[in-house]
Amino acid sequence: MKFDGERSETPECIYQNVDTVGRPDLRITEKQQPLQHTGSDRKHRAAEVCLCLLCFLLLIAVIVLCVCFTTERHQLLTHISNLTEEREQIMEHNNNLTQEREQILTKYEQMLNRNKRLTKERVQIMKNNSNLIEEKKQLKNDKNRVYSWLSEQDQQREPIKWMYYNFSFYYISSEKKSWIDSRRDCETKNFWIGLINTEKGRKWINGTLTPNE
Repeated sequence: MKFDGERSETPECIYQNVDTVGRPDLRITEKQQPLQHTGSDRKHRAAEVCLCLLCFLLLIAVIVLCVCFTTERHQLLTHISNLTEEREQIMEHNNNLTQEREQILTKYEQMLNRNKRLTKERVQIMKNNSNLIEEKKQLKNDKNRVYSWLSEQDQQREPIKWMYYNFSFYYISSEKKSWIDSRRDCETKNFWIGLINTEKGRKWINGTLTPNE
């Protein structure tokens, strides 16, 4: 019976030892596991915060770059449009200058042609003037010769009569001859026989001549 009692007590002690020995280990493991999880969570959270900050900074940088790029692009487009307008204005001004140059060249050619024409006319006028001067001298000599010849005829007291009419001298002879003889007589004296066909000339002849003539 004692053996049985001893044997019955020993298992209880063993279980108690097992329980007492195993429980502290379980408590320690239970206490240590939460500590390990909290450290890794903090690291993960720190990494996530850092990643979020980096993403936020990158987003801000991208936004700033986009704003700067958009501003610079707008400024560049404005500058290009201004340059295009200036180029069009310069081309229009160049076209206007080209047209003015062509007009000036045309006027210059016209002036040259006019100058050449005026020079020719001047030369012609000078030539005509010289001819008129020569004719004037010739007329003056003819006039002097006629006056001298008339004075000689007056001194000879021939029965002739000289009359001036319409810038010409007419010799009226008292002799009656035929047309052919009168023409031949004028040619021998270097005259031209007069022929008056106008009514005014006939009136002058009729009014000038006397009945005896």
